[in-house]
Amino acid sequence: MTLPPAALSRRRLLAGLGLAVTCVRLPAFAQPRSAADDGFHALRAYPNTITLPSRGPTPIWRYDAMEPLRVKRGEELRVRLINALPEPTALHWHGLRLPNAMDGVPHLTQAPVTPGASFDYRFRPGHPTPARSGSTRPATPRHRWHAGCAAR
Repeated sequence: MTLPPAALSRRRLLAGLGLAVTCVRLPAFAQPRSAADDGFHALRAYPNTITLPSRGPTPIWRYDAMEPLRVKRGEELRVRLINALPEPTALHWHGLRLPNAMDGVPHLTQAPVTPGASFDYRFRPGHPTPARSGSTRPATPRHRWHAGCAAR
């Protein structure tokens, strides 16, 4: 017994197209983008509130949630720090060999990023710096925000 061929209806056509889109990689314009059109990853520092179990609502300063920054060896890392905090800040990179002007030490290697301003970090990460002698933890590259960077 053979079944008659199914008539092509609008519903079947749309269902088939939907399946095709999920099975095939989306075109580049539909892919989520982590970097701005100029290649910079935007990192916004801003005040927020979290709820701690023992204390309730607690004011904090944080960065936008973002995926880890990954670059291939020899690629330039581009990060735009946008300061939406009420005080100056900077981004200091721990464990990376990079140009001194991009190290992010306020009043030493760069001026602090004032509220409402931004700073573009551009460098090609070198090899991680070795761990301090006697340290049992590996020297891993990471970024960290420093409180009180406006104080000298």
